[in-house]
Amino acid sequence: MANLDTETPPDLFAPSDVKLRMSDKDKLIGHLTWAILGLILLSNAFIFFDWYRRAPATPDFKALATNPADTLAAFRTQTDIVFEHTSRLFDLLVAKGLLPAFSTLIGYLIGRRGKDR
Repeated sequence: MANLDTETPPDLFAPSDVKLRMSDKDKLIGHLTWAILGLILLSNAFIFFDWYRRAPATPDFKALATNPADTLAAFRTQTDIVFEHTSRLFDLLVAKGLLPAFSTLIGYLIGRRGKDR
């Protein structure tokens, strides 16, 4: 049995001899992947800003006191319209546009890294 008090642990953060060599094509694909990730993040920020700008205000208490059913129905309708618009925008830009390209490039890079080992 080893005495743990006297042995020094290995340095996990020491520089290793393993160097990753990437071809120019792999570097280009890596840059494209980062660019698409940036576009996804910007698209999400734009979609959130668009939703925030279009979201209806909370119903006023005076309107709720006088006619709660109609006020809540109008609020629900407006909220549903904004949700539908935001969902379609996210689906068009991110889910069907950028995410498939991003996952394809990531899959290529990960698959390529496995071949080099």
